[in-house]
Amino acid sequence: MTGIEQFLSLFGNITISQIVVVILALVFGWQVYRQVSKFLRKKQQLLLEKHETEKEKAKQLQELFEEVNKYPQYREQSRQIQQKFQNQIDDLKDSQEKLVSTQQDMFVSLKSLKETIDKRERNKLQDKLLQSYRYYTDIKKNPEQQWTPMESQAFWDLFSDYEEVGGNGYMHTTVMPAMKLLKIVEKE
Repeated sequence: MTGIEQFLSLFGNITISQIVVVILALVFGWQVYRQVSKFLRKKQQLLLEKHETEKEKAKQLQELFEEVNKYPQYREQSRQIQQKFQNQIDDLKDSQEKLVSTQQDMFVSLKSLKETIDKRERNKLQDKLLQSYRYYTDIKKNPEQQWTPMESQAFWDLFSDYEEVGGNGYMHTTVMPAMKLLKIVEKE
């Protein structure tokens, strides 16, 4: 028996329609295999991605647990920082209170100094005003009881300065009315 005879004895009863059915079955099987293989690869990829996501979540949870375990340490650091800030605030408050106290002392000293200066200025102005009063109201020195506009202006300017530094009393009751009685005349 030759090779062709053996082939025919084995496959001689097969028809073309049977061969077509076998080929179609093989093609169908191949298509099903490809579709199932594609589906399984997608499923495997999704499972890998899900596994990676779960792994990342587990890692994040682990990190979160580690951070939560460090909470007492963080709380202590926060408390120390708050205490440091409170100490600094207290120091600033103390410094500010000392500064305010110093400023108040300086204000009292300046006020006292101003009062002393005003008193001296008031005394000087009062002396000048009294000299003018004695001269212009003296019948022997100023028989006509008159003065020039410039002399009048100078006197009343001094009188205004005297009032600004707290002058009052005798100057208002005696000197001022007498000086208002003087006649203002232009001298040639």
